[in-house]
Amino acid sequence: IKEAIAEGGAKLILPEYTERVAGEISMPVRFFVLSNLGSRAPPVVLLIIPAMVDSSDNSSANTIFVVSQIAAVAKKAFSGQVRVEIQAPTSLDAQITAIGGRFDAVKQQYVLPYNTAYSFRVPTLIVTNANITGEQSDGTVPGGIFGRTYLGKNITITSSHALRNVSGNKFTARNVKNSLHEVGHLFGLGNLASPHCSNTACVMHFSPSPSEIDKVGLEFCPSCQEKLTRRSQTRFLGENVSLDNGSLDNIT
Repeated sequence: IKEAIAEGGAKLILPEYTERVAGEISMPVRFFVLSNLGSRAPPVVLLIIPAMVDSSDNSSANTIFVVSQIAAVAKKAFSGQVRVEIQAPTSLDAQITAIGGRFDAVKQQYVLPYNTAYSFRVPTLIVTNANITGEQSDGTVPGGIFGRTYLGKNITITSSHALRNVSGNKFTARNVKNSLHEVGHLFGLGNLASPHCSNTACVMHFSPSPSEIDKVGLEFCPSCQEKLTRRSQTRFLGENVSLDNGSLDNIT
């Protein structure tokens, strides 16, 4: 970016917007906007990283397959405006440590921090088969979560752990929907005051349980799709907070 600006081929704009919710709550939302790059402008990249605890078990093979399906659906959702890349499988422990999480040996569960100082260079989706949960803003820790996105840090993590024990097609659909939901957050859909879509058919609708994931669609509603199209062309720098999908306290 600095080189492009130095060459006079781009300019960096840092406007700050105020997004109002229900006419009462407002918050600053900032975006990087690059212009005048022309044909040299690289497409936005979504990096997907399979992260396993034990790469030898069958669930790891399932995770690799699910990742390929997530990539295919994400490409369609972004209509070619985002280049989706899949990285080679990596250690989940390394990723959890990097963002400041920990492993609870008693519950055999990875605990994600509420927020993190760590960030990725490009929007990154980490997909795992491990049991995960996340600290809440009040310090409490639920029984588990399906996914968590760190706004403004280019990080989202989803887990298939609580979505298993169903037929292959339903298992895949649940995980694709869950990951697409978190990717929506990753690209700026939702905020702390209004995190989810009210359209019950939209993939951005909150799904507190696996059965609720089954009810939502595999696509963004027109309103969310329009926002996504705009924001996929920018660099979202939202608040340093996290947004979750699902809770193991609501398993049905």
